[in-house]
Amino acid sequence: MSEITQNNLYLILPFKVSRLVDMLCADEHISKIEAIRRVYSSAMYKELEQESTKRWHEGPASLYQTITPPRGCGRQILDVKPDDILKF
Repeated sequence: MSEITQNNLYLILPFKVSRLVDMLCADEHISKIEAIRRVYSSAMYKELEQESTKRWHEGPASLYQTITPPRGCGRQILDVKPDDILKF
């Protein structure tokens, strides 16, 4: 097996990008074109295309988390004032 270098890193990037695009399309209901734009314009991709960062070692789920906004833990945050609590 060959060593990954800056000179051959471009060979594996399409596979990573393809998976990220599919994930974005499915989760955010956006077009493939929009998903491709988001991936290639992200800070994550700028790091991914640099072999020295070793981001190419990361799986799609890990990379995906860095290009999507964090999701809540399923709890809704309520705007409750102290006076509102006393009304109950």
